[in-house]
Amino acid sequence: MRTNIQTFGAVTVFLFVCFPSLLTLGFKYLNLTGDIIIGGLLPMHHLKEGGGCSETIVENDGIQALEGMLYAVRKINSEVLPGFKLGVVVMDTCFSDTIALERTMEFIKQKIKMQGINFWTCEDGSEPKAIEDENYVVGVIGATSSVESIQVASLLRLFKIPQISYRSTSPELSDKGRYDYFKRTVPSDIYQSVAIVELLRKLKWTYITGVFEDSSYGEQGYQLVLKAASQQGICVAISRKMKRYFSTEEEKKKEMNDIVDVLSGYNNTNGKVVVVLYAYLDLVEVLFQTIYERGYSKRFIWVGSDAWAARDFTKPGVQIVADGAIALLPLAKEMPDFDDYFSSLTPDNNKDNSWFKEYWAQIFNCSLTTQGCTQNSLEKSKGQTPGRNYSGKANGTYAYQPDLNIYFVMDAVLAYAHALKAIHFVECHEERGLCERMKRNVSQPNFGTRVLKELENVEFTNFIGLKFKFVNGSEGQPRYSIMQYRTTRTPKWKQIGTFG
Repeated sequence: MRTNIQTFGAVTVFLFVCFPSLLTLGFKYLNLTGDIIIGGLLPMHHLKEGGGCSETIVENDGIQALEGMLYAVRKINSEVLPGFKLGVVVMDTCFSDTIALERTMEFIKQKIKMQGINFWTCEDGSEPKAIEDENYVVGVIGATSSVESIQVASLLRLFKIPQISYRSTSPELSDKGRYDYFKRTVPSDIYQSVAIVELLRKLKWTYITGVFEDSSYGEQGYQLVLKAASQQGICVAISRKMKRYFSTEEEKKKEMNDIVDVLSGYNNTNGKVVVVLYAYLDLVEVLFQTIYERGYSKRFIWVGSDAWAARDFTKPGVQIVADGAIALLPLAKEMPDFDDYFSSLTPDNNKDNSWFKEYWAQIFNCSLTTQGCTQNSLEKSKGQTPGRNYSGKANGTYAYQPDLNIYFVMDAVLAYAHALKAIHFVECHEERGLCERMKRNVSQPNFGTRVLKELENVEFTNFIGLKFKFVNGSEGQPRYSIMQYRTTRTPKWKQIGTFG
């Protein structure tokens, strides 16, 4: 009989069993077995109003990112590592910092499994035993948003577990005094702010307004834009903070309408309002839909941050408002091999991904228990237009849109792999597989610190042929694509330039 005691509001969590058995978590997660385990914190579901996970699957930052991780792990296990394999345990954060913390607790349970054991007894009176047959998580990949990563990084550093994010760009995370176990494969927003202001200067947009979300990502990123703008003589008429979370739909609608009212009072010399918009995609879509419903579709010129750049807009009204928007994105690159892999997936051949069936049912608007649902094809949806009818789809509206930054999550896996390979060479020399010495060291309290030090020095060529090395030992390379959204013929983002 198991006693499973979890305190998610505090730093500690105790997980004991009275008989040796595998831990059964009370939520869905992915477990790909391996000799050394990497944890993953990804948003597989959107956050619902009022908190908690919704039933809506996240595509680019969720399902595609997860499959990018699995694709990289399998490729690395067969081509990079000397006889041992990486495994992953991935948990859903639902874009919530509190849920991300709860999931992180599961990763650190082995580090603190003996704390407080004398204070607990099993229901049958026997002495509790800590689980011994589970692999340690030696590092974590994620989280996605900076809001999540800041909370997770604060916790993981206490237990000396390295963390690599593939999306979090807030400058706050560059503080090595507070986040010394945090790294990222993407660049800090410090560089993005310079790129945004340089773009404004080149386009001679010297009178602007700004909207930023109430989060570390939004506030710090936008403040950097303001600082750079003042140095370039760009006048900022007004800056409006936008709430990040809402308790009700009514509260959200009021907030968006208030923002539209404020913005519509300002013009530049061409009679339009230039707006720098620093927010995540979910808020951007709600704001754009409100603008469309208010009849202001052609009133604004949008300059966006990476959190909504190159993201797919499916609602026709949102597409119309977004037409002409320019946004910065960490260097965009296509990955045809991964696209072929992803578009070949079906519920029948993808057994590892715990959320894939949900994703399939959502995008094709069908139930897997009904005839014909599994006959749909991601392959047929490549190159199609979101919101347009075409053959081969259950609802005629889904189009697979590849994530042009998918390689960043793969770089995170590669970084861990090369760090572990370097440790393996020292511990095992030419011996393939995990030698006994390395097996012992993996479970030692200081192994995470050792992995961290090796991460600072890794250098490799990634899956798209780019050289990778952490800038200052912890940051991604400051390279950006300038993207523009156009609705001519088919709505899509197109790269119109680069920076850095």
